[in-house]
Amino acid sequence: MIGNDIVDLKVAALATRWNNQRFIEKVFSNSEQEILLKAKDSFKITWMLWSMKESAYKVHLRRCSKRFFAPRKLECRLVSSRDGIVTIGHEKYFTSGLVHENYIYTLAYENDSRIHQRIQGKCFPIDEASYSNQHAECYHHVIQDVSGEYKTHNRHFSIKKNKQGVPFIYKDDIKLPIVLSITHHGLFCAYAYVKN
Repeated sequence: MIGNDIVDLKVAALATRWNNQRFIEKVFSNSEQEILLKAKDSFKITWMLWSMKESAYKVHLRRCSKRFFAPRKLECRLVSSRDGIVTIGHEKYFTSGLVHENYIYTLAYENDSRIHQRIQGKCFPIDEASYSNQHAECYHHVIQDVSGEYKTHNRHFSIKKNKQGVPFIYKDDIKLPIVLSITHHGLFCAYAYVKN
């Protein structure tokens, strides 16, 4: 199982009160707040932790099929400047992040080192930040990539979400054995997938 998340840092800076104490207390645990207090760049660390939570939540949702919004229940721990662990109840998910000057991207996965080596995908910029454009661009890139792997025209492929909002890839209306995660924010999109 995998999950991913991307944060457009320009949008995050303009659209949120990221350093408001009420926001911090609502989203981050006491230990995470300690990380933020000690950080040289608390803005980027705030969004790195947020991205870790979001990507791990997507993995957890695939396993449990039950949506919830309780960011403090997702406990982040940094292992290095890029890697971390997110604990949700008794489950642990591993994350690997990329802090770019314009965005933060995080990939989460279960404790299976082999899956990390098999994950495919990419981050890419887009021209317009509307939800419909983000959505269309992500789907287009995923379908182009997967159709290339299957050496079949992209018109045979589609992406459909289940009732929890989890995306799946179909070829001629048959669900493929691929785990897919899609994310977009502002002027950036990303996808990750792995074949089962």
